Amino acid sequence: MVLVEALKEDDYPVRKGVEWVLKCAYLTYPVEVVRYLKKHKETLGRMIFRYALEHMEKELKQEMMVK
Repeated sequence: MVLVEALKEDDYPVRKGVEWVLKCAYLTYPVEVVRYLKKHKETLGRMIFRYALEHMEKELKQEMMVK
């Protein structure tokens, strides 16, 4: 997640890469990604956050969107 913190404010193509990294990391490290997203929801860009939720189960995705 250090990579995400370092690049989340970079140019558009880099932010797209960050979105992809979070989305795919969820498949292997779901607990860590959810924990990171909950902790940094307010500082992540809206699109980064939404793309990171893409592979989540519907119930978890809805819970994350509300909090």
